[in-house]
Amino acid sequence: MATRRSSHINRCPKCRINLDLCFCNTFKPIKTVSKLSVIIHIKEMPLSSNTGRIATYCLQDAAFYIRGSVNEIDFEKTYIPSKNHTQLFLYPSENSIELSKEFIDGLDKPVELVVPDATWRQAKKFHKREPTLNQMQMVHINQKIISKYKLRAQKEDTGVCTLEAIAHALEIIEGNSKAKEHLLEVLEIMNYRTLSQRKKLTDKK
Repeated sequence: MATRRSSHINRCPKCRINLDLCFCNTFKPIKTVSKLSVIIHIKEMPLSSNTGRIATYCLQDAAFYIRGSVNEIDFEKTYIPSKNHTQLFLYPSENSIELSKEFIDGLDKPVELVVPDATWRQAKKFHKREPTLNQMQMVHINQKIISKYKLRAQKEDTGVCTLEAIAHALEIIEGNSKAKEHLLEVLEIMNYRTLSQRKKLTDKK
């Protein structure tokens, strides 16, 4: 318990791992035409394995918003959709449509990609229960992605972390892979540093 408490105190407040393994200097925000808004469940916030928050540090026009607090701040006041963008909610439901170049080309405004960062069940509730999110078109990525995320076990072979989903979605939306490449580079570093931290804590026991 003492080791875990000490580790928590010495964590970087931004990337959430021990200061000697901090990888914040790898965040080089990429400029994109589209906007990114990540809706994070509050239970994800303290976790060093969370990738949605990390994704927002890698892009210039990106932010995250918290949902699920016991003392809930009115989510409708903290998150306001951009009037200059078309909001697309990234979640593979029965009502979602494929995110494709053809679909993006048919939009009359740049995209605001809204991404839930929570369990599958929580993410679905985000869209269903929040009036602001409920009005957004759901979209999904129709391609096989081999996940490089190593910090949590995926329930399905085709599962990817939030950062990976964002990276591949942006490649489709932007028409180039610059943002995707930077996001996946940071993910590789995050994997290595976080696993190194876990090994250190295990060795101390």
